[in-house]
Amino acid sequence: MNGKKCERFLISQSYDPDMELSRSDFYSQYIPDEARHGDMIVCGEKNLRSMNIFYLNEESKKLIQKDSTGSGYTCVPLEITKKILDPIQFYENSFEFDDYEEIDFYGIEIDPVFHDELIRNFTNGRSVARHKELFFFFDDNEWENGKGVFVYNEQEDKFLKLKPSIDQKYLD
Repeated sequence: MNGKKCERFLISQSYDPDMELSRSDFYSQYIPDEARHGDMIVCGEKNLRSMNIFYLNEESKKLIQKDSTGSGYTCVPLEITKKILDPIQFYENSFEFDDYEEIDFYGIEIDPVFHDELIRNFTNGRSVARHKELFFFFDDNEWENGKGVFVYNEQEDKFLKLKPSIDQKYLD
């Protein structure tokens, strides 16, 4: 998927937790015809915790969401980004909502294998090991400072920004 930008669709239907359908299955009934893979579907009440933001998996026609923090932060999952050549460009400006000071946004998951060419732009031509967790953050956040692609380092329990001078040990 190239050149396209994320579209954002609002679904005003209200989900009732007492229903026999999951939140995702309920809102999947209302996916607009013009929505395409990776598009953002904002559902229900005006609350931008992750429970209200979904991403369309066009192949399965399902809405996907992920909160890897367990605290209500939205994350664009690999299931979505693995089918988008440049998810950074695709989602640029998509998380700017009117009437909100900020949304609870964690990041965009980047696949070390599928997005290898993209990653090499940040690392002076070097790849990242396939088992590494990579995220793109659009701006300062409570985990890291700055915009960019970050690799999670388990030994130090922190994210390190990918840049040409990053030590190879963090990429392996």
